[in-house]
Amino acid sequence: MKVLCTCCGTATTVLVIIEYIRGPTASSTTIRLVPSLELPAITICPKVPDAFNFDALYRDMNEKIGGINTDVARDLVSCDAIFRSRPVMRRVQIIIYVNDNFEQVVDFPRFYLYPHEWNRMHFIARFIELLEHPNDCTNELVGKDANCFVRNWLTANVIDAFNCTVPYLEDTKGISNNLPICEVKVLAENYYNAIQLVHSGAVHSQECVPGCSRWEYGVSLQQSPALQPFVQHEFNLEISFYDLQYEHVKEANLFS
Repeated sequence: MKVLCTCCGTATTVLVIIEYIRGPTASSTTIRLVPSLELPAITICPKVPDAFNFDALYRDMNEKIGGINTDVARDLVSCDAIFRSRPVMRRVQIIIYVNDNFEQVVDFPRFYLYPHEWNRMHFIARFIELLEHPNDCTNELVGKDANCFVRNWLTANVIDAFNCTVPYLEDTKGISNNLPICEVKVLAENYYNAIQLVHSGAVHSQECVPGCSRWEYGVSLQQSPALQPFVQHEFNLEISFYDLQYEHVKEANLFS
């Protein structure tokens, strides 16, 4: 009888432990008021075609090389010999990237700003704490694994295609340090087909699992033309939270 009671007690304990590990979960949502909130990582970049400034490049070449005229400089920077010219409507823009970390810049979400416009960007913050599930989230990092997105893009578009890497990403975590730096000519000749036509999130060598604890931000951008051009600057951006509060979502186990 004692043996039977012991076996039943052990079985019950094991079942309780299994129920605790595999059992149902519940999520609670709390609105927390705070005296201050840290803004997300905001990166401001020129749109790629607008970033090319030949006059500035020519001045830099004159300082470094010296004694060259504009014709020689344009021969050295021979865009027509490398790229295919395409007529496009050009409008100066800058791009705003919003991320939850300050290490890597993920290219989504992104927002376009135009000259002489009022831009008001408002954020809503949410802090998420989930229980660790191998395929859903990990406790090894906080936030989204932005480095994983960069690593996947670099591997799929550059390393696998040309067996080399770019100098500004050679220290990316998870990438071999023994890879050579790609020749500029290799990237330039293959840029359109191998890189431009491939969406950054289209190819993944591995899934990017986010952290179980992370911040998420809702972004609202209001834009309106200025009544008259700005003086001494072209772009305007105002950034703030709607309220000094955030939504706290927490997952917990349910067991009896």
